[in-house]
Amino acid sequence: MQSTNEELITLNDELQSRMRELSGSNDDLHNLLLGVDRAIVIVGLDLRIRRFTLTAEKLLNLLPTDIGRSAAQLDAFVGGVGIEQVITDVIKDLATVEREVQAVDGRWYALRIIPYRTLDLMIRGAVISLADIDLAKRSSDLSAAVTEYAAEGLAAIQHPLMIVDDDCRVIWVNEPYYAAFQLSPTEVIGMHLDKIAGGAWSDPALEKRIGETMETGGPFRDHALTVELEGRGATPITINGSRLRNVTHATKLVLLAVAGSGAVGRSPEGRP
Repeated sequence: MQSTNEELITLNDELQSRMRELSGSNDDLHNLLLGVDRAIVIVGLDLRIRRFTLTAEKLLNLLPTDIGRSAAQLDAFVGGVGIEQVITDVIKDLATVEREVQAVDGRWYALRIIPYRTLDLMIRGAVISLADIDLAKRSSDLSAAVTEYAAEGLAAIQHPLMIVDDDCRVIWVNEPYYAAFQLSPTEVIGMHLDKIAGGAWSDPALEKRIGETMETGGPFRDHALTVELEGRGATPITINGSRLRNVTHATKLVLLAVAGSGAVGRSPEGRP
């Protein structure tokens, strides 16, 4: 009897230890889901919601009572992609599905659905994630529209040109610009004006004039600026600006034309 009691005590201690480990793992998972800044929903083989992150709760208007409900309710947010069928295909084919979807809030998201695998490689459902790519998507579409417009209407101009959006971020520049200022696309495209060339283009007065042109549509002329150019030091230039029309309805754009001793007369071979 004493031997049996000792075995029971040992077994109970092992069980308590495993329960503590399980509790710790659940705490870790709970805090992980709270800390992830991406909308993630875990569904089971029955296509019912099992867990979701705090971001998913806010984005998808989920409630704790939604646990156990069909994942079909997510379809209303992601624009009717037939999410139940997509999840079913992912589980059946053990494949990953990635799509760009425009949700009901008008924003673009990267939708990714992968099989839910346990540590022993058993399939127990699927993991759905949504990442906001709206800014990158719209920037890409805008850049493509601007590039097409520039190729048709600005290609013959040999002065440095720059197109900026309503946040003073550079959408496009031409080859003479790269040559004159010895910059590469990665140093210019997508950058705010005050970040270009180590702040060489930082000028609140210029940004103010661009903003006024955005709002009123009226051009500005002969804005003076001095930029530091490698090998030439402080170089005076002048900038003219006018609002572009009929490029995109969603974003206002301003075309900047650069003139001056440091901006004209350089050949494209000067570009790094």
